[in-house]
Amino acid sequence: ENLTERLAYLQKQKHHARAAETVADLELLFPKKTAKKSKNSDEDRIETFLIAGHKVLLGKNEKGNIALLQQAKASDLWVHLKDRPSAHVVIPRDKQQLPDEVLQKAAELCAKFSLIQKGTFAVDYTERRFVKIQERANVLYTHYQTLYVEL
Repeated sequence: ENLTERLAYLQKQKHHARAAETVADLELLFPKKTAKKSKNSDEDRIETFLIAGHKVLLGKNEKGNIALLQQAKASDLWVHLKDRPSAHVVIPRDKQQLPDEVLQKAAELCAKFSLIQKGTFAVDYTERRFVKIQERANVLYTHYQTLYVEL
């Protein structure tokens, strides 16, 4: 199951790497690795990106999505495709205002690692405090806003 999930994640990464038009697009898809993590870390479940100096976390699979939901603080921003299954994205913050660029790029990451098709997609975001876990990574959320990304 873990290998199947990892393969699906890598196939999405490969697809979007081929579709990348700039070096910046590629750098966003393949974040630089930092210090080696322990065996009990979420390294295989959560990918960390750096967008304009802000950390952005993406669940690579259902276990990663669950880990993100459990680790996120109430004031962190949570990002998810509207009305469809997708990767969960969390942007850690301390109630600070995020630049629109960071939110837009996080929404693009969410869509890219959830879908392979092209089109315009609605992406919802809200503070983690408004996301209620139903079962595993399935959630209900309120107080959200929607933005649109094009792949």
